[in-house]
Amino acid sequence: MYAATATRRPLANPVEVVRRARTTRERDELTVVPRFAFRSADDYYRRVQVADELHRLDTPSLLVVSQNDPMVPMHTLRGAIDSASPALSVACVNTGGHMFFPRSLDLGQAGQPGLERQVTRWLLNNQ
Repeated sequence: MYAATATRRPLANPVEVVRRARTTRERDELTVVPRFAFRSADDYYRRVQVADELHRLDTPSLLVVSQNDPMVPMHTLRGAIDSASPALSVACVNTGGHMFFPRSLDLGQAGQPGLERQVTRWLLNNQ
């Protein structure tokens, strides 16, 4: 996406530099931080995360999280989940993560597998 955007307008860092980034944090420092005027990747993560607000939930909500999420490691969520509102249900799975879950995903809801179908079923059961 960054390379495609660079064909349309100037960006803070050259595509070649961003391609050499080896971690999500490094890539965020080169792309997200300058584009949205964050002070650092830590500032970005602190300001956009919702973990500190989970205790305030009053609407039944489902968090689907993977033990193997490459962007939001499970250990970074444990404290927030432990202190979350009772309105939060957590489905912890071993496959997929962040932006991808397999078509065979089963969250223990009746019906067909798959994230969308399983979440829809959860929503219908938790109105």
